[in-house]
Amino acid sequence: MNQWTSLQRIRSILESKWNRGIFLQESLFPENLFPLRIPLRGPTASELSDHFSEAQSWVSQFTNDGKRKFFDVQWNQINHRLLGTNEIPVAVLFDSLEQVVKYLGKSRDFELFGKLTSELLQKFPQMSSWLQKNSLSVVELAPVWEKLINVAHWIKNHPKPNIYIRQMSITDVDTKFVEKYKKIIGEWLDVILDQSDILPEFTGVKGFELRYGFLSKPAQIRFRFLDKDLYIQGISDLSIRADEFCSLESAVETVFVTENDINGLAFPDVKYAMVLFGRGYGFDILKDARWLQDKKIYYWGDIDTHGFAILNQFRSVFPQAVSMLMNRETLTAHKEQWVNESASVNATLENLTEEELSLYKDLIDNKYGDSVRLEQEVISYDRLINCLREISVKQK
Repeated sequence: MNQWTSLQRIRSILESKWNRGIFLQESLFPENLFPLRIPLRGPTASELSDHFSEAQSWVSQFTNDGKRKFFDVQWNQINHRLLGTNEIPVAVLFDSLEQVVKYLGKSRDFELFGKLTSELLQKFPQMSSWLQKNSLSVVELAPVWEKLINVAHWIKNHPKPNIYIRQMSITDVDTKFVEKYKKIIGEWLDVILDQSDILPEFTGVKGFELRYGFLSKPAQIRFRFLDKDLYIQGISDLSIRADEFCSLESAVETVFVTENDINGLAFPDVKYAMVLFGRGYGFDILKDARWLQDKKIYYWGDIDTHGFAILNQFRSVFPQAVSMLMNRETLTAHKEQWVNESASVNATLENLTEEELSLYKDLIDNKYGDSVRLEQEVISYDRLINCLREISVKQK
């Protein structure tokens, strides 16, 4: 009968517990899980009478497995007026973790788990808390377990090394390995390192190097001089480290910022000016560029909710920034080029002008259509030239 508990159902219950790491956790941190009793749904007295042969077959599966000692069976007597006394299984009992492991065919994984956890705890006894939460990951990481331990051990012995990951001298460990397993290594380091050796403001895989005192790949700033008199040894288009850009000395008076690379490359010549290739929301690295604080700055982004959100953030660093080609007139003049913004922003933006804020709210409210977006690269070049002429007139 479909309602009667089958061996397949028992296995499913046990596999679910295995897949949640319950049995592996029990091997390290016993919580009196055993003996483990799994109640059975079997035939009632009336079902026994109506389906006697099926009931016999159902009972036999427990006697057969019981003989192999995978589990013990708890029985109950049913007295029937016509069939007499019959013993029906009401529960299976696993006396030990070893019985469950054998029943599930997990002996090899279980032995490997014990070996790997022993190796880890021998090096780092404090890692028991991580093992309790991540027991299932242990067997999956078996092929690289020794390397992970070696990396953690090296960093433990060389806190805040102030070198690039590439410079670590660990047998059979290269940069690609650390990159691939940053998440796991980071979880281990958070446990085994002294808190004074961790910079908590940096988090996640992207913050790995700075969090644990390694040198990180320096951010690059790309810019292009729009005036030949400003070229550096004849070079107009440069990408340099952010810290070097922040200390740059130049006769630049005006800075244009555009998010699109082609816009930056096609930007026309402007006297005493440069174009800065934008970084989306990543403008924090420019906070130390004090030489920009007194420059005329024009920001050109997409006309969509994210474009205005980025402009808002940019003004938190450079409050003097003026937007260009991010107005209602430009939007409506390019209706044929509108596309849909995949995921819009709906946040309070405090650094927008009244005109910008009005258009931003209209985009949120879908005044012009569903999630309208005008990408900066489709705006006509003539409109850019005219905009620059207006800016030149205003500056004069």
